[in-house]
Amino acid sequence: MILRSGGTHRRGPAPDQTRPLTGFRRSRHLAWGGLAVVGLATGTGHGQEPEGVPDVVTARAESGEVETAVDQATAVEPMPTGPARPSMLLLDPPPGLRRPPSAEDLEPLRRAFRTQCRDLLRVSRTRTGARMATVVLEEAAVMEEDPCLKWVFLEESIRLAAAIGDPDRIESAVALTTEHFRIDGLRTELDALRDIPLRALAPARAVDVARAAERIAAKAAAEDRPRERATAWGLAADAWKRAGEPERARTASAAAARVRDAAAPR
Repeated sequence: MILRSGGTHRRGPAPDQTRPLTGFRRSRHLAWGGLAVVGLATGTGHGQEPEGVPDVVTARAESGEVETAVDQATAVEPMPTGPARPSMLLLDPPPGLRRPPSAEDLEPLRRAFRTQCRDLLRVSRTRTGARMATVVLEEAAVMEEDPCLKWVFLEESIRLAAAIGDPDRIESAVALTTEHFRIDGLRTELDALRDIPLRALAPARAVDVARAAERIAAKAAAEDRPRERATAWGLAADAWKRAGEPERARTASAAAARVRDAAAPR
C-alpha cells in the first residue's frame, strides 16, 4: 500500500537525496553482522565476513546478540512478494510526537535508501535475510535523528516484515513508529497483517498470523472500534484456514459476523 502522509508539514528546502543515511551508517556493525550470518546460512558468504568488518561482529553473532540462521540453512525460503509500502493512518500529533513527513519530503529519501542500502535489500530477498534486515532497520531508526530518514527506515521494516509474514517483527516496528510519530498504531498493524501473503505461508506461520489478528481484535474491542475488530476477526478466520484449523476458522468467522451485526444501523 502507498503511505498516506497527509500533506506537506515540513518547511524549508527539500531533503538532499545524496546525503548519507546516517542512522544506517551508524548501525553498520549490526548490519554487516546480519549480512555475514545470512551469507553463512545460504552459502553465499562461504564462511567469510564482508571486507572491513571488525571481529566484534563475529563475537556478537556467536554470543546470540545477532540472530543466527546457520541451523536453518536448509530452511531458507524465497521471500514472498509483499506490499510496496505500509499504510500508516495519521492522527493529530500530541505534544512530544511528530506528525509524519510529507510524501514530497519522503520520495527522494526513499530513492536514496534504495541506492545506498542495496546490500541490505539484496540479502532481504530470502526470508531469513529479510527478518535480519528488519532488525537492522529498527536499529538504524533508533539512532537516526532526521525524522524523515527515521520514517523511511521504519516503513521499510514494516514492509519487509509483512512480506515474510512475521507478525512479531510487524508489531515491533509499529510500536517503535508510535514512539516517534503520531499514527494510528492499531490500524497500521492491522493493515500490515492484512498485507501478509497468506497463500505463500507455511501452515505453522499462518498460525502466528491468526493469533496476531485475534490479539488486534481484542485490542479493538477494548478501544470500542467495531470496524477494526470485525476486520481482525475476518483476517484471523482466513489465517486459521490456511493453518489447517477449520474449527478455529469457523469460530473467528462467526465472531466477525457478530461484530458486524452488532455495529449495523438499526
